Amino acid sequence: MKPPKSEKEALEAIRTAVRTGKVEMAPSDMVGSLYLYVDKILEAVGHPEAMVTDESLISDFMDMNLSKKDMDKWYEDISRKLKIKINPRDSIISIANNLKTCGMN
Repeated sequence: MKPPKSEKEALEAIRTAVRTGKVEMAPSDMVGSLYLYVDKILEAVGHPEAMVTDESLISDFMDMNLSKKDMDKWYEDISRKLKIKINPRDSIISIANNLKTCGMN
């Protein structure tokens, strides 16, 4: 399969894949059971409207055009807001579990 030539072509390829069942949504069972904590995380990253799955990572919400210094600052800001250490490869679920363990309400 050749890469799409435009954003419009890429979006159409995604729509076709979804329509034909070639794209499958990742599970969200854990997100549902930890929704109070997931909501806090989404609020902290500035995307309370976002849809996440059990496979979503905190890095999914960071602007990838940031410099290394600004990326580090972004993680520090999120860590400060949530009062726990956040790492780039942390899943939303692992962060939510940490918040739950720490008793953050």
